Amino acid sequence: MPHLTKTALRAGAMAALSLAALASLSACQRPHRPGDQSRMTLPGADAAARKAGLWEQKVSDGRTAQVTRLCLDEGAHRAMAYLGESLNRDLCSKSGMKRGDDGAWSFASTCKAPGGGEVTTTGVATGDFVSSYQLKLQRTQVGGATPGVQRFVVDAAWKGACPAGMKPGDIVLADGRKAAISQVNPPKGS
Repeated sequence: MPHLTKTALRAGAMAALSLAALASLSACQRPHRPGDQSRMTLPGADAAARKAGLWEQKVSDGRTAQVTRLCLDEGAHRAMAYLGESLNRDLCSKSGMKRGDDGAWSFASTCKAPGGGEVTTTGVATGDFVSSYQLKLQRTQVGGATPGVQRFVVDAAWKGACPAGMKPGDIVLADGRKAAISQVNPPKGS
């Protein structure tokens, strides 16, 4: 496989991982509803979700790094939580989080991989989850188009107000393409 193709595949995987991390983290931060045992909330989630405004997320695999930018408000946060919960429910046979004595959250999931196979992801999330956080994760795929083990570090930080030209729910990928998380419509009351 030519180097350019491998690089393009790695870049696509990192962009997809970046979006998945944002959606999953949002699902974890949704306020807990009495009787809801489907997921665990992150520290401070009930009191304050991530700040509204521009978030920058750097995803690194140790060789390359990609930065995505997200304009976030309460509605976009809810849409991402809905997306994360939907993906988890539809694609994952196992998923869980546990808070350690040091305040860090360990997580693990086993999910269907695009193109076949199975992906197991394990990792640790640290930070205040209001203005910054870090995810260290390992992704192991068996079968499918991209089997193997990959390690990633995701560093995310709040940068201030969203710039002109970005509305809540917009994500600008490393290559400049835009994705609109705001197109995901969570059900009323979620």
